[in-house]
Amino acid sequence: MRPLYPCYNNLISTKVVFRCFEVHTYFEIMQKGAMDWVVSILLIVGALNWGLVGLLNLDVVASIFGGTAALGSKVVYVLVGLAGLWKLVKLVGVMK
Repeated sequence: MRPLYPCYNNLISTKVVFRCFEVHTYFEIMQKGAMDWVVSILLIVGALNWGLVGLLNLDVVASIFGGTAALGSKVVYVLVGLAGLWKLVKLVGVMK
């Protein structure tokens, strides 16, 4: 079984600690797949929307599409849910 934080078990020197938390270059970040970008954007939209619902009782997605029962709102909610499942499956795959 792979450890969740592979560098945690090797904390021998400062170099190893910094290697665990190294900053990725712009090129490495841009190599992310298209699906990962879509998932990331949907999760950000969902998180911001839920934050606004919790803080201000304002559902921006529902406001844009004409209510929570509108087809557009339901599509966005389902896509955000699927994005969350996609990320969860990838996270579980990393932890194996």
